Amino acid sequence: MVGVAEHDLAALLDRVFDRVQASDTEGWDQRRPTHEIAASFADLLARVRVGDVDRDAFRLMFAPTGELQELSMANGWADEFITLSSQVDALLGDYNQ
Repeated sequence: MVGVAEHDLAALLDRVFDRVQASDTEGWDQRRPTHEIAASFADLLARVRVGDVDRDAFRLMFAPTGELQELSMANGWADEFITLSSQVDALLGDYNQ
């Protein structure tokens, strides 16, 4: 069952997903192309929508110097990434390990 926390997390992740999709892979030393990062992110987001929150996967994705942060820095939304990442961390704290 999807609760309020999952709904809030999904709404926040939608904002991040929009930024990822609008980002360009040019100008950064990518490990993976942006479309692959977006596909991985979309899979995790789909799981959240059905109440399956993989905290470890999101923590890895939002880790400092991880793909999302590097992508945000190369595309001019690094400050927003820090804010969004902090909000994601706070929401993930609502889940048991």
